[in-house]
Amino acid sequence: DAGGAFWFVSDSNTEKVEAVRTTQRVNLAFSDAAAQRYISVSAFCELRRDQAKARELWNPDYTSWLKGGLGDPNLILLRVVVQQAEYWEASLGRMVELPGFNPAAIG
Repeated sequence: DAGGAFWFVSDSNTEKVEAVRTTQRVNLAFSDAAAQRYISVSAFCELRRDQAKARELWNPDYTSWLKGGLGDPNLILLRVVVQQAEYWEASLGRMVELPGFNPAAIG
């Protein structure tokens, strides 16, 4: 979003949601193996019940997981706020912190 957070729609009865209830520190990993590009994001995850945001994020394909659609009582949002980001630097053969990344600049 504009504040630098990632949002995910989920069913509240999943292992990942239970894990976030215990430990809010999460990791997101992105990869493009063909180009040897990898990004690791360390973040803080908040569980949210926000109908307006859910409407904004909703895709009809989500009914595969949430049979009740937007009105499903198990619908929950995960707001993931980035704390640190690193990428694979192929020339160095290791992960390096993203240059210019400033978590304080993210709402």
